Amino acid sequence: MRIKHTPPSFDLSSLPNVGLLVFEEDPTSGPAMHSLFAEVARVQVARMPFPSSVPDPLAAIKLAASSILPSAAPDVIGVACTTLGMAFGAERLSQAVSRPGQDISACDPIHAALAAFRRLEVQRLGIVCPYDVATAERLAAYVEAAGTRVTAIDIMNAPNAAIPHVSARSLATAVRKVVPGADAVFVSCTGLDVLPIASSLGAELQLPVMGSIQVMAWAIAERIGVRLNAMGSQFTVP
Repeated sequence: MRIKHTPPSFDLSSLPNVGLLVFEEDPTSGPAMHSLFAEVARVQVARMPFPSSVPDPLAAIKLAASSILPSAAPDVIGVACTTLGMAFGAERLSQAVSRPGQDISACDPIHAALAAFRRLEVQRLGIVCPYDVATAERLAAYVEAAGTRVTAIDIMNAPNAAIPHVSARSLATAVRKVVPGADAVFVSCTGLDVLPIASSLGAELQLPVMGSIQVMAWAIAERIGVRLNAMGSQFTVP
């Protein structure tokens, strides 16, 4: 047997570090973020329990954030849940992910979405979501309170465990239903895997189609000053 030796080379270039908190049952958010930030940032994923399964969701978020390696030193931690952002607000989420001596901010999908709507000058919005009626109504009210009119909302009312398995065909059908009268469509919920079809649907419908993961990734990219992969021109960071 011959033994050979290849001296390794090491890439010690400094890439920005991004933390990401995802639910234990979420199989889509981590891979999507790794894909979007490939070669431009390091994404470290930690898992958190679903809010309804714990007495104190903010404490659970803090515990999950603390499991991200200190050596990663993320400048921002994405909290991959649209409704958590509505429930607690951006400031309280940032307090939950903070560490002594480190200036870490949280980024959540709903506030990233509101920023995207302003950036794209969206005045009339169609929404697709997997929530029940009460949650969908809270979402619509939250968006409208920030200045964007919701023209239509498609409610799937899917069980939490089933949300990541909603088919691309179902998502596309729901998106098309809320297009009339809208300037853009927002597919709310990080568990709905709209990323693979968002670009083609947007081209077909001639308007932006945005998912929770997309807008959160766009907001994080803007904060750390990188360009995302496979995002479409409407999410290009200058």
